[in-house]
Amino acid sequence: MAKQIVFYTDNLLKPEIAERVQRNLKKISKNKGIPIVCVSLKKMDFGDKNIHFPRYKRGIFTLFRQQLAGVENATSDILFFCEHDVFYHPSHFDFVPPTDDAYYYNVNVWKVRLSDGHGLRINDCKQTSGLCAYRHLLLKHYRKRIAIIEKRRREMVKAGVPIKNDGYSKYIGYEPGRHTLPRGTDGFLTIDNYLPKSWESEFPNIDIRHDTNFTRSRWKKDEFYDHRNTEGWTEQDNIPGWGHLWHFWKKL
Repeated sequence: MAKQIVFYTDNLLKPEIAERVQRNLKKISKNKGIPIVCVSLKKMDFGDKNIHFPRYKRGIFTLFRQQLAGVENATSDILFFCEHDVFYHPSHFDFVPPTDDAYYYNVNVWKVRLSDGHGLRINDCKQTSGLCAYRHLLLKHYRKRIAIIEKRRREMVKAGVPIKNDGYSKYIGYEPGRHTLPRGTDGFLTIDNYLPKSWESEFPNIDIRHDTNFTRSRWKKDEFYDHRNTEGWTEQDNIPGWGHLWHFWKKL
């Protein structure tokens, strides 16, 4: 089955991180024969195809539209979502989803602070940067996700109220398959009922935590509302397959 990388960025990342991430993905793309569709807010000379939206501003609605554009412009059966501040290990791209009716998340990921190279891992970290699924499933999902948000935005404008959170509702979930329970309702906010499933690559990915991450960094257990999200809490500075941040930083 053909594979493809959907890479997206807001072009606001520090060059010292962005350039290393792109060099790493470019090398993986060449070695494994996996093309890259790049979706950005500025024109970029990266990937096999670049779709850019210079009029869009960074935000959650923009992010979803970028993801949809990447899926629409991809042509392969299996897609890997890749973010601009994650160092992906080559083993991440060896995965093949066993079914085409679920969203698969690589939970072998360490969050590493750029400031000092300190790393943190939990057991089940399902995040979009580790998502892999079949294109047809992602295409339907993101088209409906965008339709839901656009409808909510129109309703807010009609009601004369400010558009909050870009029209996004937490009930549709941030990552595919992770919307609020119960599943199977007929409500318009239910995108689909395909489940999110976990998998682990041989070696982990490195999620760099810096001062402009889209999501908030949390380094203490008491910062989590749901303590199930802290199971397997492990902290260390030498990451399996990578070593310390400053060691592999020089190689990328």
